[in-house]
Amino acid sequence: MTRRLPTALLWIVASCVVAGASWTRLQASLAGDNAGHDFQTYYSAAARALTDLGTPYAVDGYVYSPLVALVVAALLHTGGPLLWWNLIAVTCGVIALIATWRTFTVELRSWRAPAFVIVGAGLLFWTWPVTLELFYGQSDLLVLALFSAAVLAARRGRAWVFGALIGLAGLVKTWPLIAVIWVFRRGGTSRPSAVVAMCAVLLGGALAFAAFLGPSFVPDWYLATRRNSVQPYLSYSAFGVGRDLFAEGTQFEPLVVSPWLRWAATAVLSLWAIAIGLVALRRPHDERLAFWHLVGCGLLLLPVSHWFYLILLVPIAWIHVVRLVSGRVTAGMLGAGLVVAAWWLIAFRTLDQGRTGYVTVVGATFVMVTVSVLRDAWLWRPRGAVQDAPERTKVSQLAVD
Repeated sequence: MTRRLPTALLWIVASCVVAGASWTRLQASLAGDNAGHDFQTYYSAAARALTDLGTPYAVDGYVYSPLVALVVAALLHTGGPLLWWNLIAVTCGVIALIATWRTFTVELRSWRAPAFVIVGAGLLFWTWPVTLELFYGQSDLLVLALFSAAVLAARRGRAWVFGALIGLAGLVKTWPLIAVIWVFRRGGTSRPSAVVAMCAVLLGGALAFAAFLGPSFVPDWYLATRRNSVQPYLSYSAFGVGRDLFAEGTQFEPLVVSPWLRWAATAVLSLWAIAIGLVALRRPHDERLAFWHLVGCGLLLLPVSHWFYLILLVPIAWIHVVRLVSGRVTAGMLGAGLVVAAWWLIAFRTLDQGRTGYVTVVGATFVMVTVSVLRDAWLWRPRGAVQDAPERTKVSQLAVD
């Protein structure tokens, strides 16, 4: 009983930290004349267009599936739709943190679990991207929760739940569907059940939307996505670097206007992201971390990859925290952890939207994902080989249905 008391006290502290951080972020998201700008401009306007005109795609800039507009339409009758929307988003952030903790229950025993929750809450909520994500009323925390729950489901051998959650994330935003590539990593199993479940959710959603809006929603959605595939906002990806540094019409003066340099930079950085993605697929020491590595590579390849999207890489920092508190700390582990910590400070604790800040954040993200992938690949061993890495974590594979 006496030994459990410090852990119980840590859980009380952890609960207070999570509740306090969530409440602080929620309050900050509602303060200011411009609060909920994106929510009002896109989500709320699309919900009203859906109600009045029968389609959300009458609103220029709305590129999501009808699901988001339907959810927001239900919130319009609450009297405080932005409050409820951000409450959902904050709750999703907490769900993502809890799902990650439950994914690492073997490593996070005793005091380590509440300590992880305390640090994890700070790494997520004490950041500029999450603060502004909620202030503008964006939806990336929903995707973070679905991804985290999907990894937990896979950890517990429920491949079809993993696929279904990835499909649901794809109904919130289209690009998360690329995360299903994780099932094709070396050693992955239950690939058919995961892919079939994802396709079933997408097909079911499409049929439901067609019954409600008519089949025209499919070309409307496609055209809306196509029109907005190029946006006048900074894109923190290989495509963004080429455009934002070597072409006109971006948010700051380009280094030099050169189509050749634009496409050369895009090609080199795209090949970089693809290469580390292939390493993550072929040498996944820890399948749970490999999932987030692939998400990171996908974000670095998107034509439109907003600053908010970096929120989806916070689990990489969480997992490095798990490694640091759950086993013998080696020089390699500490080095990778320091790189991740430096990236977090650069990407999440600074608010420089100028050219220098942009280049620093994109560069730090490429370096962080690369270092984390290569560190994980260094620890990888073929199945059946002698495990000589003392910190190797045995991860159960997806059960065969």
